[in-house]
Amino acid sequence: MPITLLISQKDHLRRVAYLKDGLIVDIDLEWPSLKIPFFSSLNQIYWGRVIRVEPTHAFVKLAENRVGLLPFEPSFPKLTEGQPLLVQVRREAIPDKGTHDKGALLTQKIIFGGRYCLCHPFQKKRQLSSKIQDLATRNRLQELIDEHEPITVRESAVRASPDQILAEISALRQKFQEIETLSGKAPCLTPYDALPPSHRWMRDLEASEGDVILVDDDKALIDVRHFLKTHRPDLLPLVQKHKSPLFEAFGLEEFWDSLFQDVVALPGGGNIVIDVTAAAIVIDVNQGDKDAGQTNKEAIPLIVQHLKGRHLGGNIIIDFMGVETAPKDRAALQELLLKQANLYQLPLYIFGWSRLGWMEARLPKHRLPLTKVLRMVNEITPQQRD
Repeated sequence: MPITLLISQKDHLRRVAYLKDGLIVDIDLEWPSLKIPFFSSLNQIYWGRVIRVEPTHAFVKLAENRVGLLPFEPSFPKLTEGQPLLVQVRREAIPDKGTHDKGALLTQKIIFGGRYCLCHPFQKKRQLSSKIQDLATRNRLQELIDEHEPITVRESAVRASPDQILAEISALRQKFQEIETLSGKAPCLTPYDALPPSHRWMRDLEASEGDVILVDDDKALIDVRHFLKTHRPDLLPLVQKHKSPLFEAFGLEEFWDSLFQDVVALPGGGNIVIDVTAAAIVIDVNQGDKDAGQTNKEAIPLIVQHLKGRHLGGNIIIDFMGVETAPKDRAALQELLLKQANLYQLPLYIFGWSRLGWMEARLPKHRLPLTKVLRMVNEITPQQRD
């Protein structure tokens, strides 16, 4: 299954896309400036300082004007005001129309990693990915790594040598030691940098015949090659400079533009309407030339693509066509939607159907919606970009 990574940059905007067999798996936006390498705080690790303790949560200062909310986690000691605390962002700060912006949601369950392993320093136990099912392979990896090592072995370690795995564990251990030394400087950002999407895709890519990494900008090309030399030198031969804008060459401009529109057309003449409210994401499926069943089937891949591409999360209501009749039709739609969500690695949970005939679902909310991210990028001044 050939994989194509597209890295397209124009001026201060870098758009990236992950394709398998020509189909979009993921699409995203990055900030390529050296001064501001990536504007997302998701998964970043901070030494914060507790500024207020409530019965169920605490407020933690992350930087001069940034405060996050930390729900109490039973496996960690009680908190006191003024205490320095190592935390990780598990949901970005989200603008809230009703009151004020919701601060970042935090956790003390730190986890970071590389291509083969994840480090969870406060969980003193080795784990293996459940995707590693071969018993002989599991035994080999368990013998290689001490059972008290705070490491989760990823599926990609199956194809790695013992030296590669042990070298990465050593690097992760050293990185956490660097992080620990900064406790006295709280609040501060630690030296761990959460990777932007394109770097994460390249780091985790299991290259096969036909795979290619295409870049259409000289500055972006330098950045890609620098990252690969450090993290994945084996992928350098896959990198190619593309002469024309990549999103246009691969026919992605229309899809990209649709991520910012309320109404998205379906191939059969119908459309879906996506309305993001303060309480829920409401999606309405409208019929075109095809019957209701075909329209619904056409709508599902597009719904999932847009939930992922727009960075949407929270409560979801979907009004499909003609589902007030047969329960088997509802079950078939639900199964198809879950299958499509799994394909895009979306942890979608479906609750069922309301009395009005709407499907009710939920996605964890981790990131700012893409529309707000793009607005933030466009508001950054030239001085901040350079």
